[in-house]
Amino acid sequence: TPDPQATRSVCEKLNERFLCPCASDVLTVTRNGPNVEISCEDGSKFSIPEADCAMLPIVHSTAEELAALLWRRTIEVLGVDVLRARGVTALEVAVAEAPTQEARYRRNLAAFESAAEKSVAVPTRGCAAFAA
Repeated sequence: TPDPQATRSVCEKLNERFLCPCASDVLTVTRNGPNVEISCEDGSKFSIPEADCAMLPIVHSTAEELAALLWRRTIEVLGVDVLRARGVTALEVAVAEAPTQEARYRRNLAAFESAAEKSVAVPTRGCAAFAA
């Protein structure tokens, strides 16, 4: 069984924060002093304190993309080799938007290669300015 503290730490970084899809294909996300400024396709603009934002390398803040991102971050925290050594063959993450509305992301660990995965699956467009 994966370490509950490790998986909890992944979720706590997102809790009570604005989930900003900084790799969005429809939003322009920039830093302006202590704030994150978001410009929308329709000309709308939003300014949010950066401390209140979780800058995420995703295109849209959907449950599906969040589940895949949380899966990758959980693998990074726990370590794929440690999981394999414990006999874990697959990992599944569920993100619920409502009691009957959720997205799940499940992958087998046998062929998972973290170096190749990050370069392919984690978009970086727009996120570099917010790298911690």
